[in-house]
Amino acid sequence: MDRKITHEIKIPRSIVVALYAILFVLTLNLVSPFFNVKTASAFSNEVHKIAICHPVHFTRCAEIKDGVLMAGFYN
Repeated sequence: MDRKITHEIKIPRSIVVALYAILFVLTLNLVSPFFNVKTASAFSNEVHKIAICHPVHFTRCAEIKDGVLMAGFYN
């Protein structure tokens, strides 16, 4: 008579979710060479000027004096 004894281990749900997340990320890393994804580049030859102004009084804007941002809307 052959009697087979099996032991079942109950894995907590949080660990199962973590393992599936790791499996998903590893799968994405495996298939990523097959997709043509361009790298992001912040390089630009253009200069953009941005003003931080009071929300009501648009003539009152922040300025930089001696390398310090004066954002108290002093002018």
